[in-house]
This record gives sequence, structure tokens and C-alpha cells, in this order.
Amino acid sequence: MRKILILGLLLCTTGLLNGQSDTFDEFVFSLWPEYDQPGILVIISGKVNDGHLPKKLEFRVPSETEKVLAAGIVDTMGTLGSVPIENRGPEKWVSLNLTSSDFHVEFYYDPFTDDHVRQVTYDLQFGHAIPEYMFAVQKPIRAENYTFPESDMESFQDQHGITFYRKLMPSLLANEIYQVVFSYENHTGETTIEQLRKMMAETEQGGGMPNMPSAALLADKRHRMPLIEPLAVLALVAVVIGFLFYRQKKGESVPQKSDSIKEHFCTECGQTVKSDDKFCAKCGTKLNAPDSV
Repeated sequence: MRKILILGLLLCTTGLLNGQSDTFDEFVFSLWPEYDQPGILVIISGKVNDGHLPKKLEFRVPSETEKVLAAGIVDTMGTLGSVPIENRGPEKWVSLNLTSSDFHVEFYYDPFTDDHVRQVTYDLQFGHAIPEYMFAVQKPIRAENYTFPESDMESFQDQHGITFYRKLMPSLLANEIYQVVFSYENHTGETTIEQLRKMMAETEQGGGMPNMPSAALLADKRHRMPLIEPLAVLALVAVVIGFLFYRQKKGESVPQKSDSIKEHFCTECGQTVKSDDKFCAKCGTKLNAPDSV
């Protein structure tokens, strides 16, 4: 599954969501606008209390949603698989039967119509109560005039240098709606990953090392890992540097013989002699000058 490391960052405060519900031990809802595709990546993930499995997870999705992927449901074996979307009048809903403790759901939808103004309005609604949850928003690298969906949001950066904002939100009742509203401008139309790849290319041309992560996020079968190319470059550089370092250390550990310790031999009997010996200790033959031996 992808984004698992981000889930860990969002829940880095130990026990932050524990004890809030006897059903869900952890619950995270996050929005990633223009991350690696146009539109918004929505991620719902968390952990179900083992004593309450299987557990039904039911939530509403935006009308623009065409496909939903999930892990932690029947027959997925921990991988992301497509799940059905139900039409309930004008609304779209997803209903999942969670069979493992950890679950992860993601989908894209594209509400943007303006060429550069990004206005986001998302109605978060579940068909059942959920506990206090972590709400997080990824800020696109190209975002200008960014407005926050919530006040007092804590900021942090993941290992890719992407900025996130998060806040612990109160629990939601069944069918209660929490409306997320924020906006920003993107005059280039580039996604965050496109911009990171450009930065990587420019850094390579400049000969410096980019501020890139040391480990990649896990990816599902549907999407190529967005940073696999720059990370592969960094891995190759690390291998090359390690190889050169190894060769250098190996060369230092086996010193080469210098002229001062070069071995000399008697021209008469072949006995090894020192460079400053005048006579052979074995046969007594007078030795030539060292440079002629």
C-alpha cells in the first residue's frame, strides 16, 4: 500500500487517537490536492479494534469520483483493489466490509474548473459514527495564496519535503457532515510530483545533491511510485560513492612498495640482499651499486 509512512507521521504522537472509540483505534482523513494527478487525492486510513472485526466502513464520495481503491477488505490480502460505488439518489457512497485491523482507502476526484484558482469544498460524511480523527491536508508545492481549512493547524514535512497541515478533529455522528473548505492558486498547473522531478533534474545538472528522502513510500499496483526515478538516481549515486570509498580504503590498507624497500638480489647466487650491502652474505660476491642490482 502507498502512503503508509505518511500515516505514521500523522499519528506520530503515541496514543493520540487511542481510547476514543471501542471500534476504531486510529482514524485519519487526508486530502492531497494536485499531488501526482490533476484533482484531489483523498485518503481514509486507520486501524480497527481487533475485537470489532469484521467492521463496516461506509462513507460518501464526491460526485466526480470514478474509482475507489481499498485495502483491508475481503480477498484483498493487504493490497489495494477496486471497490464498488453505490448511487443513492444524487449522492455516491462506498460501503466496505473491513476484515483486517489496518485499512486504507484512496480515490481521486477533480472539482477544478478554473485555469488557476483552486476552490475546494468537501463534505465529509459517514454512515456511522467515527471517533476523534486526524484531519490532514497536503499543500501543493506550487500553491499560492493558500487558505487553511482549519485554524491552528500544525505543519510538518514528510521525507520528500512536502508540507502537510494536520489537526485533531472531534468525533462525527452517523450521517453528520463536516464541510472542508480551502483555496489556493496554481498558475503553472503542475502537480507536486512534476515540480519535484523538475527540481531533481535541475539539481543533477548543477552537480549538487537534492533534498530528497532516503526511503520511498510504498506504492500500489495502479500507480507508479511518483519519486521512484529521483530515488533511483540517489540510490545509484550512493552505490557509486560507496564503491569508490571501498576502493580507496582498500588501497590504503595495502600500501605499495616504494623504492626504499625494494628487494635486491645477488647477481651471483640470487640471495636476497639489502640495498646498502656491499658484499653478499652467502657467497661473498661484491655487489654493484643499488640502482644497478
